[in-house]
Amino acid sequence: MRPTAFFRMLAAATLLALSLPGLSADVTVVTSFLPPFTSPDTPERPGFYVEVAKAAFEKAGLPFSVEFQPWARAQATTLATPGLFILGLAHTPERDKKFKFAAEIASHDICFVSMKPHAPINSAREARGAGAVTVRAGSVFESMARNIGLTNLDLGQTDEQSARQLSRGHLQAWLVYDQAAIYTWRVINADPKDLVIGAPIQHEGVFLATSRETSDETIKKLHDAVESLHADGTYDRIREKYFGS
Repeated sequence: MRPTAFFRMLAAATLLALSLPGLSADVTVVTSFLPPFTSPDTPERPGFYVEVAKAAFEKAGLPFSVEFQPWARAQATTLATPGLFILGLAHTPERDKKFKFAAEIASHDICFVSMKPHAPINSAREARGAGAVTVRAGSVFESMARNIGLTNLDLGQTDEQSARQLSRGHLQAWLVYDQAAIYTWRVINADPKDLVIGAPIQHEGVFLATSRETSDETIKKLHDAVESLHADGTYDRIREKYFGS
């Protein structure tokens, strides 16, 4: 690399670091707000992803402290901070160039969820021919819905709002993680047995990831720790806490 190119890259990285809000010195993980997977408002139930990550860091003998940030900022902060991990990142070709992926924290099916007695909605084509479909505004689900050509959208500000609208019959379907639908249905005191979950539109793994400058040794410790959580039953116990058996 020529010196001028190197100094341009160094200057860009410095400007990015200076533009980011200060990160507490003890923070080792950043994530965003996605109940029931990450939830800053309920410290006693900080979210499924957070509890799995905390258990993995402890098993690996690494300090754990989480900070919740807007999603775009969390990604930028991680890239600018070697040794910092981001929780809940999915693979994309662009991210694969920037991040190292340490361990899969969870995997989800993204589905159209409706209510009995409606038939399941198993495809984008069926959803386009249905009534109103709700997604949480500004979420990955809104982006997906628009990418598959849905124009019959009714945006909710929270998953609870979407669930209540569906439960009252104001909407025909909800595009969401299957586990999030079941969890939120219980939150609004409704019976998950009333839900009709369609075939997966997309399967997505979510990971604990970090910048490419983080050491492979640390990454391997966390990967092995998550594998150990599966082996000793800890992972299943945390999952049952949030989603039942």
